[in-house]
Amino acid sequence: KTSGQLFAIALLTDITQRKDSEKKILELNQLLEQKVKKRTKELADSERLYSTIARNFPEGTINVFDENLNYIFVEGRELFKLGITSKDLLGSNYIERLPKEVAQKVEGNLKKVFTGIPCTIELVLKNSSYELDAVPLSDENGNIDNILVIEKNITKKKEIEIEIKKALEKEKELNSLKSRFVSMASHEFRTPLSTILSSVSLIGKYTETHQQINREKHITRIKSAVNNLTNILNDFLSLEKLEAGKINCVPEEFDITEKCEQTIDEVKGLLKNGQFIIYNHFGNENKVTIDKHLFSNILLNLLSNAAKYSPENKEIAVTSSITNAIFSVNIKDQGIGIPKEEQHHLFERFFRAKNAFNIEGTGLGLNIVKKYVELMQGSISFTSIPNEGTTFSLTFPKSIKNE
Repeated sequence: KTSGQLFAIALLTDITQRKDSEKKILELNQLLEQKVKKRTKELADSERLYSTIARNFPEGTINVFDENLNYIFVEGRELFKLGITSKDLLGSNYIERLPKEVAQKVEGNLKKVFTGIPCTIELVLKNSSYELDAVPLSDENGNIDNILVIEKNITKKKEIEIEIKKALEKEKELNSLKSRFVSMASHEFRTPLSTILSSVSLIGKYTETHQQINREKHITRIKSAVNNLTNILNDFLSLEKLEAGKINCVPEEFDITEKCEQTIDEVKGLLKNGQFIIYNHFGNENKVTIDKHLFSNILLNLLSNAAKYSPENKEIAVTSSITNAIFSVNIKDQGIGIPKEEQHHLFERFFRAKNAFNIEGTGLGLNIVKKYVELMQGSISFTSIPNEGTTFSLTFPKSIKNE
C-alpha cells in the first residue's frame, strides 16, 4: 500500500531445475525401492537356501554362537534325531545343554575362538561321539562377534576306526602267531623227526628173528614221535579255526559217564609205566546237553597233560557230578605241578613253565582248552603245588542252548 493505493508484488522464480531434480530423486527412490525389494527377495531366497542346506547337513548341525555362546543360528539333521527344532534352541545357551563333565572344557576352547584361534574338539554325549570344528566370524570392521561351529556326529566313523584297529591288531596277532609257531615247530619237529630217522635206520639192521624185541622198541618210538608231530599240527589247526570263528558249539544230549570212560580208554595208550586213571561219577543224573566233541577234546587234552607231566606209577583221578543245573568235572594228577609265580600265565599261547622245558609240547593246548570251555559257556580253574600235582576244575551248565 503506497500513497493510498494497493499494489501486489509477485516474485517469479524459474523452478525447472528443482522440478527436474525432484523428478530424478523420485525416479531414484523408485529405483532404490525396486533394488531394495529385489535385494530383500534375494536375501530371503539366500536365507531359505542356506537354511535348507544347513537343515540337511548330514550327521550333525551347523551353529552360530554369540560371545556368550548363545544360539544365533542352528540347523542340521541331528536335530531331527534328537527330536528338537532350531526354534527350540535359538537364544538358548549351548554350554547349558552339555553334561557338567565336558561343559567346562568345551566352553574354554570355544571362548578361545573369539581371540581368532580356530579349534577342533571331540566329545561323547549319550553314547554318541561328536567332533566340533569352530572358526571365528568377523564383521566388516574385522571384529570377531560370532563363531561358526560345525558339529558332526562321528559315532559311525569311530566304530569303523575301532573295527579297523581291531582288524589290524588281529592281523598282527596272527602274523606273530604264525612266526612263533614256525619257530616252535622248527624246534619241536626236529626231535621227533630225528627219532624217526634214527629208529628207521636201526630197524633196518635188525634182520634176525630173535631181534624182534628191538624192532618193536623202535616201532614204539616211531609211533610216539608221529603222535607228537600230529599233536603239534592239531593244536595249531584248532587254534587257527578258533581264531577264524570256524568252531561252533553244537549241544546234544548224551551220557556223560559213557563219554568220560570212552575218552579215558583213548588216553590209556599214552600212559607211562604204572600210571592209571580212576574215574568216579557222583549223583543220580548222568545226562547233559553240551557239545560232545568239544568236551571230549577238552578232557583228552587235560588227561594227556596229566599223564605227560606225571611220573610213572602215579594215579590220575577224574570225577564228574551234576548238581542242580551245573555239570562239573575235576582232573587231578600227581605230577610236577606249576610254579606259583608262573601260574597266571598258564592259559596264554605258547606258555611253557620253566619246569616243563624238557618235556615235549607246544604251549597251545591249555589256551585251546580255555577257548573250548568258553564256547560252551563254562569256566575252568586250577590249583597246583609244585612236585605234588595239579587239579583242573571244569564247570558247565547242565544244558546249554545253541546260539
